[in-house]
Amino acid sequence: MDGTPFGRYRLIEVLGRGGMGEVWRTFDTVTERVVALKVLPHELADDETFQQRFRREARSAAGLDEPHVVPIYDFGEIDGRLFVTMRLIQGCDLQTLVARAPLPPERAVYIIDQVAAALHAAHRIGLVHRDVKPSNILVTDDDFTYLIDFGIARTTGETSLTNTGSVIGSWAYLAPERLTSDRSDHRADIYALACVLHECLTGSQPFPGDSLEQQLGAHLTAPPPRPSKMRPNLPPDIDDVIARGMAKKPAERFSSTRELAVAARNAITAPVKQRRPPPPPESPPQPKPKPKPKPQPAPQQKAPPKAQPWYAPPARPPAYQSGPRSGPQPVAPSDPIPAPARPSYAQPQPRSVPTSGPTSEPTERRGPVSFLPAQPPAPSPEPAPPAGDQPRRKHRGAWAAAAVVVIAAVVAGLVIAFRGNDEPAPIPPTTRLASFPAGLYRADFGPSATNGKADEGGTASTGQWSVRSECGSNGCVATASANGGPTLLSDFVFDEVDGKWQSVSTSWPTTAPDGVTGFKGCKFPGEYWTVITLQPQSDGTMTGDYRAESSITETSCSTERTVTFTRVGDATENEASNPVNLPAWTASAAQGFYGQYRGTETPDNGWPPWSWEASVETHCLRTGERCISLLTGSEDWFARYLFAHDKWTHDTDTDSKCNADNGTAHSEIHLEYPLPEPHEEPISTLTGNGHRNVTGQTRCTASYNETVELVRTGE
Repeated sequence: MDGTPFGRYRLIEVLGRGGMGEVWRTFDTVTERVVALKVLPHELADDETFQQRFRREARSAAGLDEPHVVPIYDFGEIDGRLFVTMRLIQGCDLQTLVARAPLPPERAVYIIDQVAAALHAAHRIGLVHRDVKPSNILVTDDDFTYLIDFGIARTTGETSLTNTGSVIGSWAYLAPERLTSDRSDHRADIYALACVLHECLTGSQPFPGDSLEQQLGAHLTAPPPRPSKMRPNLPPDIDDVIARGMAKKPAERFSSTRELAVAARNAITAPVKQRRPPPPPESPPQPKPKPKPKPQPAPQQKAPPKAQPWYAPPARPPAYQSGPRSGPQPVAPSDPIPAPARPSYAQPQPRSVPTSGPTSEPTERRGPVSFLPAQPPAPSPEPAPPAGDQPRRKHRGAWAAAAVVVIAAVVAGLVIAFRGNDEPAPIPPTTRLASFPAGLYRADFGPSATNGKADEGGTASTGQWSVRSECGSNGCVATASANGGPTLLSDFVFDEVDGKWQSVSTSWPTTAPDGVTGFKGCKFPGEYWTVITLQPQSDGTMTGDYRAESSITETSCSTERTVTFTRVGDATENEASNPVNLPAWTASAAQGFYGQYRGTETPDNGWPPWSWEASVETHCLRTGERCISLLTGSEDWFARYLFAHDKWTHDTDTDSKCNADNGTAHSEIHLEYPLPEPHEEPISTLTGNGHRNVTGQTRCTASYNETVELVRTGE
């Protein structure tokens, strides 16, 4: 057979190209069969670390004896180039199928069931795929399904993170913990599989987004989508499957891909629940839908099944040959499963509940909400605390606010908390008018500042914002869409607390907006937090503060501005999302970390302890799962502690001056601060442990473990 010689193989034609090499239709002269061969580029041939990871992952994938994993025939090195050969599948990838039209639910679940089996087999040996997506799922002409690229490729294609040390995986299917931590397990694959199921059912990715930052922000904070809202013919029970599979907390997801597949099948084969309202009294009662026949188990065999599957596959165009597409490249296996579930905590009970109308003495949320000095609200009478509770300050009623405030999310969203088959509780209508009226606003931003100091060359900026607002028995909420101005994202959600409107959100911008100072030398793309606080004025304007802050500690990447909103006209309804049916804001015990603290660091190498003072403020997303705590001290010292999974983490990798000899020392620090038990407000003592490694030509060079204790000293 003709073809380009490559060892014992003949390269016939290219089937696909990716960032890590090419996939060829290849003839094996020894076995005399046609295979798919992936060959890696010359530039990676001398990368010893890559070679080790490639061989380790190739062996892991080859060791999977599962019918729905493409068999690997050979791997190794020819002429200094790494390669792997595998079965050439006659069919097309799932991405191609879904691009034609959404799949019938029975067909979608049948395919997902087979992918779940492949993943389950991998997870049992501690192998995590890390790039589950439609283009890595091959479907034959009779719907037998294969999962490909188990770590065969080390980096990914255009829509994937590819830098060394960064997350490996495609944006549209990336679990939240992959963005916030360097640790993930099989539950990240469960999240991705739920995303793929959603796309099969609807023809749309869960968070399509017009920009990269919108997709990343949605995975971190937006509620899981509801397929039945996009396709009314889908049973409502499938919404619960997607919601659990895409839960923000890994511990709240299905325990395995098999469990997800079973739940999906049960959802589509259960009697359909009618969504239409009940008929009027004179109408005859609506007949109940007949349940579908009980499904038969999906095939579990090496070759495509001869028997018909438990649904009737629709007629499709003739299949074509398809080899593995560009996809993930080899990665090291994650920690073996199962991973332990993280502890949960009971939410404190609110101290008061407001009525549907405005109260004379509103309750204020805990923690600082403004970045610039502002007049405090009038104090409210302190309710008597429950028996056994310690008295709390009357101007820090965060848990009360947490129980009553309802806000919306576009980028900073909230995972919908399903109660059985219930939908999120909407905001009951009321006659109360919002103090942030709907309309078109001119947003005037003042010159930028960093850590309270005006930026050199900082200039004012103006944007146009469209606002929609609603009030209900639980409070008022507003959604806003920004066009222009110095913001890092375009969609915001505000909730009214103590007469102020505030918004906390995160985004992953790829670049800083034009003309914005304070971000020189900062990492993009990267995660940035945005906090906006607005106060209604007697002249109808809204004035307050805007702040954007990087989540990376070692860089002073932040900007602060004053802002004034002036209503200039009406806005069309589609310019901002509808805030009416949005779920409630969730409290976080992390918000008890605020005020003045004295920190004491005690190394274990015999050095004496040292202390420092810091002012702390904490801001949390609506889910309550993630927060950022900002610590500022004297001489422009600052630190950022990130809260997730019931603990704060503090990571730095930076240069600083050694006080012993004025030399430059490079410090790498990792500290973890567990959330204190029992929870308290405010947090009186926060204790962390970790490691510090200091290098450089200085007397400060050292490597040691340390304990850090922060003791609250005041407001």
